[in-house]
Amino acid sequence: MEHPISNALKSQIKKWQLYSIAAPIGFLSVAAVVYLQYGTPFDNLFYLAVFIFGITCIVWWHWCLITMGTMLQIMTETDKHFDKVSEELSILTKIIEETNKKKKFRLFDN
Repeated sequence: MEHPISNALKSQIKKWQLYSIAAPIGFLSVAAVVYLQYGTPFDNLFYLAVFIFGITCIVWWHWCLITMGTMLQIMTETDKHFDKVSEELSILTKIIEETNKKKKFRLFDN
């Protein structure tokens, strides 16, 4: 069973992967048309590319920080769960040991 947070993160990662492919191709296509058809100065297109790149970096950086916080939260919950399971296993081990001490095993007595 998958955790809803994990599914949300997978979805976001897929969107970033799609953006990482579509954005450069889309920008270069539009920039080529605007440059070749309308004679837009190359400097303007270059500065626009730098601006879009900078905004993308800032948004991606903040998304990474939020995602790391989410992962830390998941790891903390997992640690708490493992601690609880460990305590329960310790209790079961003690019960089994006490039960084995009460039983007297004799090989030839049936």
